Amino acid sequence: HDLSLNAGGSVALNDTVNVGGAVQIQSASDLFANGDLTTGGALAFTAAGNVNQASGQAIHAGLTLAGTAQSWNMQAGSTLAADQGLSVSTAGSQTLAQVVSGTGLALDAGGDVSLNERVRAGGDAAINAGGTLLLADGQLVSADGNFASQSASFRMGSGSALVAGADAHVAVRGDAQLSVLMAAGNVVVAAEASLTLNDAVGAGGAAQITSGAGIAVNGNLEAAGTMSLSASDAVHQAAGTAVHAGGALTASAAAWD
Repeated sequence: HDLSLNAGGSVALNDTVNVGGAVQIQSASDLFANGDLTTGGALAFTAAGNVNQASGQAIHAGLTLAGTAQSWNMQAGSTLAADQGLSVSTAGSQTLAQVVSGTGLALDAGGDVSLNERVRAGGDAAINAGGTLLLADGQLVSADGNFASQSASFRMGSGSALVAGADAHVAVRGDAQLSVLMAAGNVVVAAEASLTLNDAVGAGGAAQITSGAGIAVNGNLEAAGTMSLSASDAVHQAAGTAVHAGGALTASAAAWD
């Protein structure tokens, strides 16, 4: 059976809810998910206010999951999962814990997107942040297909990694600090301000790295195919690091040291 809930105020799910079919929940205010919610069909949330998932709470859709809210806040150990596609759209920020999509993943926020725990997409993953895109220390974001992100700035914490089964495209309107970035296909990183590569960057295809300011290379940078690096200011390569391309390598910078 399906379930449809339309509330003129806030909604609080305080206990376990299991529905064999589809679920639609609309709230004119906030939505509080304190107990687990599982559906056999599609799951759709619409909240005029904020969606808040309690610590350890799990939301799981048997088909697709689509959420729209002012902001989405997941406490430590909580899970947002769908066996098929998963999308979350917020006017403000998203603070996320474990996010798992069986196929495509789309996160779209007018503010910051903070990825504090494991994020995995069985297909393509697209993340758009009007503010900062932040991946916490030691955490992993993986997409079996393509990965694409757009943000005002990008911060990858120490020991974090971004892995794509196809291409990876990172576009940043400001500065970016990246850790491990690996793609089976091509890698494109474009930062309009400074770019810092703090760990290994690897492409199974071509790599294109550009910065509207300088580039700091603090880890190995490798591409099985061609590689191009372009910086308006200097490229600083740390001692003991390697920049290697299986094909042609082209570079343009004010200086290289």
